[in-house]
Amino acid sequence: MPPTLAVLHDWRGGGSSAPSNFGAKATSLSIGMSAFSAYAYVVFPQVFQVVFFPYVNQLNWALLNSSLGMIIGLRELTGATQAAQSESFRTFEFFIIAACIYYLMAKAIETLAQLASWRLFGR
Repeated sequence: MPPTLAVLHDWRGGGSSAPSNFGAKATSLSIGMSAFSAYAYVVFPQVFQVVFFPYVNQLNWALLNSSLGMIIGLRELTGATQAAQSESFRTFEFFIIAACIYYLMAKAIETLAQLASWRLFGR
C-alpha cells in the first residue's frame, strides 16, 4: 500500500472509530455551533487522538525506508555509508554506525511523539 493511501486509511479509520460518531457532532450542532466549529473543536480532536500514533508510525516507516532512495541515486545515509566503505573497505564498521544512526533517529521520533502525546492528550 502506498504511504499516502495508508495515511488516508488511518484517518478514515480514526474517523469511524472516534466517539464523535455517537452524537458528539449532533450535540455540538444542537447547541448552536457551526459545522466548521463542530468539526474543528469536537470531532477533529477526537479523531486526531486516535490517528496520532499510526501517523507517527508511518513517519517512522518513511524515515527507515528512505534507504531505498539509494537505488535511484539519491544520496542519503545508506548511500553515503556505501560510498565511504568503498574507499576504506571497512564495511562492517560503517554499516554498524549507520544502523545506530537509524536507530537513534527512530527513537528520537518515538520519544518526541510520546512527549507530544503527553502534551496534547494528557496520557
